[in-house]
Amino acid sequence: RVAKGDFIRLKSISFAYDVPSSWIRKSHFFKSASIRVTGKDLWLLYSDKKLHGQDPEFYNTGGVAAPVPRQFTLTIRIGL
Repeated sequence: RVAKGDFIRLKSISFAYDVPSSWIRKSHFFKSASIRVTGKDLWLLYSDKKLHGQDPEFYNTGGVAAPVPRQFTLTIRIGL
């Protein structure tokens, strides 16, 4: 079986939000705050149809290995 090895993957995406200073002043406890959400290996957007959805980036003995699991990270930063 021969398949093309090119592919398109959404490797990493991140969204960040800095809490407005007007909100922080109301708390009287914090000087700064931010929230970040990061996703890694979210989607395999394109690969050869001969691979039947298997990940072309990771090879194992006897064929193509299972896809890499998705990872999500939530980060909350608070300045005191």
